[in-house]
Amino acid sequence: MDHTGKLSVIPSTSRLGLPGLDPSGERPSFRVRGKIFATLWSEAALNAMPGEPEIHALAQGHPDVCTPVHWGRRLAAVQIHLPAADAALVADVLAEAWARRAPAALRARRGGAG
Repeated sequence: MDHTGKLSVIPSTSRLGLPGLDPSGERPSFRVRGKIFATLWSEAALNAMPGEPEIHALAQGHPDVCTPVHWGRRLAAVQIHLPAADAALVADVLAEAWARRAPAALRARRGGAG
């Protein structure tokens, strides 16, 4: 997979400022303490797992950019269409998804976010 071009809307892991972040895996993914909270699904799509209320809000607030993703019957993620996304939205969704997976101690190190 070529990770160039519009992928520039995905902030570098150091710019996100999320303690414990491990970008790794078969598909490029974002993990905190081994738990995946986002995956680069394709060159044009990032799947993030910020939680159901946030997924619904993103899909309603950004219908041209964000699409709900179901795994089985469960609403599991929001897919961000990267060519239509801006960097601030991507960073906010990644931070929200990180906060949902990160242990309390790491959230506190970030300043209580999440």
